[in-house]
Amino acid sequence: MSAAAEDPGSPGPGPDPGVAPALAEGRARRDWLLLLPATPALALLASVWLPFVNAERLWFGMPSLYVWICAWVLALTPALAAVEWGLWRPRERAGGERR
Repeated sequence: MSAAAEDPGSPGPGPDPGVAPALAEGRARRDWLLLLPATPALALLASVWLPFVNAERLWFGMPSLYVWICAWVLALTPALAAVEWGLWRPRERAGGERR
């Protein structure tokens, strides 16, 4: 008779206890990755309400709003690439397919 059958209080055979924390850690990292593109998106949406951006000033010889928007659009591309890389690379290493 197995040890699990002898002890009714034991959970019995199941997943490795080290697997659950690893999955939770991966899920937490994935959640943070999904928030990464939110920063540039919120900065773009808030640009018209920020007084230091939406003013008649020149930054680097161009209107401040134009420079602000260009900077955040350029920051959005690596943020989206990080999400793509962070979400699909672990699946590709595990042998999963993209849909």
